[in-house]
This record gives sequence, structure tokens and C-alpha cells, in this order.
Amino acid sequence: MADICDPSEWFFVAVGLGLGAAVAVIIDRLIMFLHDRKQHFETRNALKERFEANIKLGNALWSYFDSGGKPNFLFDTGGILVWLTQAQKSLTKEEVTDINACRYQLEHLNAKLTALYSVAAYGIKSRAGQCGIIEHQALSDERFEYLKSTITAHLQTEMERMRNIVEWLSIEKIR
Repeated sequence: MADICDPSEWFFVAVGLGLGAAVAVIIDRLIMFLHDRKQHFETRNALKERFEANIKLGNALWSYFDSGGKPNFLFDTGGILVWLTQAQKSLTKEEVTDINACRYQLEHLNAKLTALYSVAAYGIKSRAGQCGIIEHQALSDERFEYLKSTITAHLQTEMERMRNIVEWLSIEKIR
């Protein structure tokens, strides 16, 4: 039986420890790489799904307007913001800027839609009068049609932008 202090065996122990540590580091790096790659694809896909859902909402909005209906829904900008935050490591600076610009424009469309819904629901607009008294003034069908026309013009631009974003999010690329 060898003595525990036998210097000839220390070499083999040191080599074994070194190799074991190196293998452990390599395995850890591989696991982290695979995890990051999986997260990259999952976050890009979730972001793409948010834009696809908003494209469907845009198509539904066109259908309502074409049929003379009055829609009562908004675009999902919150979902885009959540997944954009999660996907920032998987996107280039330009992609983040483009997506955020589109999200901002969808927020703007939501503000227009909210105004349209209040006109459609109540047919009035509120205006603060003297001493904080709220005055109501009836809005005409022309005002409703004007709001609808500004929304459809804005929507046409944003639908094309959303389709482009979905297209390049569909391309699987690793940063």
C-alpha cells in the first residue's frame, strides 16, 4: 500500500484534478451556450408571435371598417414591450430600434382608436369649460369618418412594417 505522502502519486492526482476541472468547465460552457441559443430562438419566436397577433388585429380592423362596423379593441403593445425586453440580447441595435418604433406607432394607433371608440360609443367629445365644468358637444358622422380615415392610413403603413418585422424575425440567426 502506498504512503499517502508518496510524491510520485501527487503528479497523477494533480493531472487528474486538472483534467477533471477542464472537462467540467467545457461542459458548463456547452450547457450555457445551448441554454442561450434556446432562449434566443424562444424570445425571437415569442416576439414574432406578438407581431403576428397584431397583424391579425389589423386585418380584423380593416374588416370592421369595410363592413361599416365599429371595432372595440386595441393593439397588443404590452406584449411586444415584454418580449422586446426579453429578446434584446438576441437582436441587433437596429432591430431593437425598428421594433420599438413600430411599437410606438401601434401605441399611437391605440390612442386614435380610443378616440374613435369614444366617438362611436357616445357621439360626444368632452371639453373643459370655465371652473372645471365639463361641456359635451355632439360629434358628427364626418368627425367619425375623419378619425377612421386617419386610422386606416396609419394602419396601412404599420401593417407593412409589422409584416417586414415578422419576416426578418423568422430568419433564424444567432448573434
